[in-house]
Amino acid sequence: MGSPVAPLVANIWMEHFEEIAMSTAKAVPTIKLWKRKTTHTDRYLHANSHHHPRHLNAVVTSLTNRAYDLCDEDHIQPELAHVKKVLQRNGYKVGNTATRDHKLLRQYRVERQPAFMPYVKGVTDKIARVLSKYAVKTIFTPFKKIGQMLRSPKDSFP
Repeated sequence: MGSPVAPLVANIWMEHFEEIAMSTAKAVPTIKLWKRKTTHTDRYLHANSHHHPRHLNAVVTSLTNRAYDLCDEDHIQPELAHVKKVLQRNGYKVGNTATRDHKLLRQYRVERQPAFMPYVKGVTDKIARVLSKYAVKTIFTPFKKIGQMLRSPKDSFP
């Protein structure tokens, strides 16, 4: 434990153990449709909230990708229908459910330090476009809360 190799060794052991367990099992158990916790509310970042469009798009793509990653062929369509309903309840305009494009090609770009800046609609978008021409990725951060800007009312002792 604590060694950098420990996770690798643990994975190899678990694969070996799983192969033995599955080969000696009398009946192969089937996994039912995965359940959501009863406390799950299906509330995500609302489409009308003041966030960068990239963050809003990430809600759609992450829910869709999760469905494709976790569901088998029998359960993918019901899950995508659920994702569509959830997105509509969170203010997203959703057409037909998207299919995943496995042939996404990425252009080679030089790795540079990203620029972190608060998102201001119409301003930081333009700055990000200029920076992207120079291969600088822009990461938009939310504004600080008032409590983070005020000095602590407590005395500090050395």
